[in-house]
Amino acid sequence: AAGTVYRYDPETVVKVYHEPGPKDAIAERETARKAFVFGLPTAISYEMVRVGDRYASVFEMLDAECLIDVMRASTDKLEDHAQNFVSLMKLIHAIEVPEGTFPAFKDRMRRMVEKLSADAGKPDDLTEADAAAVKAFIETLPDSMHLIHGDFHPGNVMCMGGEQMLIDLDRLSTGDPIFELSMVYVPFCGFAEIDPKDNERFLGLPYEFCQRFFKRVLELYYDLSSEEELAAKMKTIRTIAYIEMMHKMKVTRRMRDEQTVHNYFFWLKELKELLM
Repeated sequence: AAGTVYRYDPETVVKVYHEPGPKDAIAERETARKAFVFGLPTAISYEMVRVGDRYASVFEMLDAECLIDVMRASTDKLEDHAQNFVSLMKLIHAIEVPEGTFPAFKDRMRRMVEKLSADAGKPDDLTEADAAAVKAFIETLPDSMHLIHGDFHPGNVMCMGGEQMLIDLDRLSTGDPIFELSMVYVPFCGFAEIDPKDNERFLGLPYEFCQRFFKRVLELYYDLSSEEELAAKMKTIRTIAYIEMMHKMKVTRRMRDEQTVHNYFFWLKELKELLM
């Protein structure tokens, strides 16, 4: 969402940011440096360059392969992929930082609700009652100073020499792991609720694989042993995910086409049902 990544040569990757100024490049580099100090396995940009009228960050990525490509080439190893995915998530979430080091994901959710209900009365805005219900739901979620990536999916993990390294840290924040799992739900299950082919377009993975993979990740992360426990976690995860996706439709994509509008109202309906 923030930029396009290019393989420049066998040892180097260049991320070209969409925004014309250097702000995004500087912010991501500083975030990565702080995260690295706390033990997060991440790539740190060693140089900022210009690419046409855009700014870019240069990373050393010797023999690196994106995790999404590894998964595409071995969909028969779902259990192994799920185990590794959960292990990396737990490594991230085990890191606790002082208050104020990174933004709180819960605050990000609060801002989303404010934007979704800014002009209450419009057909595409939350009513005051809906907004109050969403805000009350958010306040029930635990506070935590543990790290979460905020946009954790296989496209943001690089495999290098047997090690896994995180990229795209612009959403790095603190919060309960349920926020992380909700953001994983978005690409694996959220958009596919409307269009099952979305998995192929975004992740390059079959719909059935994505459904099974997310369920297994959830079971492993929380050590769930019953369908009732799974359903309870899924209800919370879907509620958070729908807020994220509605925000994406309204604020990021600005309700720009018929499909975006359709998606928004589909998730609004689902959100209201979950909060009843």
